[in-house]
Amino acid sequence: MQDDRVEDDLLEDDLGDLPASSITTMEYDLRTIDEGMAESFPKLRSNATEYTDLDVERVSELLRWMDHETWSHVPRLYIVLHRIGYLNLLNDFIALRITDFWFPFTQLTLPSLLGPSDQIAFLQQQQCVLTKATHLERDDSGEHRHFSDREHIPFQSKAILGTGGFSQVEKVVSLISFREYARKLIYRKKAFGEFQQSMPDFERELKILKRVRHRHIVELVGSYTDPKYAALIMSLVADCDLSQFLTEASSSANSMSLMRTFFGCLATALSYLHDLSIRHKDIKPSNFLVKDGTVLLTDFGLSLDCSDLTRSTTEGLTPLTRRYWSLGCVFLEMTNILKGKSLDDMKSFLESNGSQTAMYWSNPAGTKQWVTKLKRSAGKEANNSPLMWIKKMLMHNREKRPTARVLVMEIVNEGSASDKAGEFCGICCRMDDEPSYLDSGSGATSQALSRDSDLTPSDTVPPSVESAISRPPPLSNTGPDALHNVFAGLRIEQVPSAKISTQSYCPNNHAQAKYFILRSTSEMDIESSVAHGVWVSSRRVNVILDRALSEAGGSVILFFSVVGSKEFCGVAEMTSSVDYDNTDEHWTEDL
Repeated sequence: MQDDRVEDDLLEDDLGDLPASSITTMEYDLRTIDEGMAESFPKLRSNATEYTDLDVERVSELLRWMDHETWSHVPRLYIVLHRIGYLNLLNDFIALRITDFWFPFTQLTLPSLLGPSDQIAFLQQQQCVLTKATHLERDDSGEHRHFSDREHIPFQSKAILGTGGFSQVEKVVSLISFREYARKLIYRKKAFGEFQQSMPDFERELKILKRVRHRHIVELVGSYTDPKYAALIMSLVADCDLSQFLTEASSSANSMSLMRTFFGCLATALSYLHDLSIRHKDIKPSNFLVKDGTVLLTDFGLSLDCSDLTRSTTEGLTPLTRRYWSLGCVFLEMTNILKGKSLDDMKSFLESNGSQTAMYWSNPAGTKQWVTKLKRSAGKEANNSPLMWIKKMLMHNREKRPTARVLVMEIVNEGSASDKAGEFCGICCRMDDEPSYLDSGSGATSQALSRDSDLTPSDTVPPSVESAISRPPPLSNTGPDALHNVFAGLRIEQVPSAKISTQSYCPNNHAQAKYFILRSTSEMDIESSVAHGVWVSSRRVNVILDRALSEAGGSVILFFSVVGSKEFCGVAEMTSSVDYDNTDEHWTEDL
């Protein structure tokens, strides 16, 4: 196999500094590639006026087959440079981070690698690899399109939905299907250097939108570039953004009721992105759209796709990563409205308390005081529920903030004053079915979460625990000191992937014993559980534990830990089934 790195270095050198033998070798290599490509794809030898998308894809496949992976990513550049006789410059274009997304070029966006007459030839020949208007909307392949001029683009602008920086969002109608869409235009800066800076942002946003499919994330219909703009075509033109919705919601009972469901839907959308290792770096009300009662996340221009980063799990983005501070700020603004306050009320308060600035991040003391003030203010007591999540999401120590999964399940399982679970989440995002991993022997790593706990099943005992204990004390007979001291410091990095057989640690010799890790959001919760002689969680988690107790013949072992910690702070055995009739009213206060 030919070493592309050697070839790249050779082609990037100044020909004037190379010995004649090197130049001859390079020309021979290029001629060999060119002849091989033309042999496999005769159209390259013709004066074809158009290359279809299938033709371009074929060129890409052939380049990859000939061990030119880098070139295979820019088949349009290959075709045009081949046609004007400057294939030797392809690596130079690539070194400048120029890709096929740059089509169509203008004289201003072409690099100085080509002289004036050759630039004209390039601009003329590029017409053969550009797109027909009908391809954009009718094709489901997800291919990016290239138009030679704006007159060929089959969309008509109807209204401006928003502007900012070098981009603008419009309401457009298709001249082919007459459907309405949202179009985000990113201005292609005129100078080559500036344009070189803007295109990676566009390509990153496009890459992310192609990956995501979620009911609460705006859907990509297509994308294209023309001489002036790079554009994203998205479905579901919004009625308004969340910022405008909050301004108008207080005057409508229907809007207030609808807004309660947004908490769970927004958290679900962010959790979905985290599962894909995508971090949205610009969470704010104006980047959430509202359409027909549905809330949608948009604007991925500043997002980061961590899925292909070569870094460790602890450094990368995972479903357990705590990055919900900005969403906590959005939740706070939503709760203001639910509690009958305006954003101006909060701004005035923050400017008079704490560090006396309206910026949340620089006034944590004032923000905390405002949350307390909201909790004590008049209004429906049920509207206090989000304040519990907000308080955790805005913690200064990010390790103490809830994970994506914890947050979603806390919201989904939260009940109102009338015991209506799910009041703060749309029915579209509620998990009404029982978790698929009730059989803890399935090896699944997904988690069922309560509003005060994170529950993970495991059919095996963590090695460190297995070697340190003989039999756990019953929960009802364990005091706070014993729970925190007996097994303090036990490491749980390998849970739940430990491969120790249940036979090596089996209470009462029951081979079907089941083990669960109960993770609380704070150590205080665990102390309260032990003090009251019960573990309090949501009904969903209680059902899971109760079923496990029945299936295990009375042997269910609970290992206690704090969310974010790699240590156990206790272990206990269930001594009875869950008591659904008796609950402690004071438990909410303990939280």
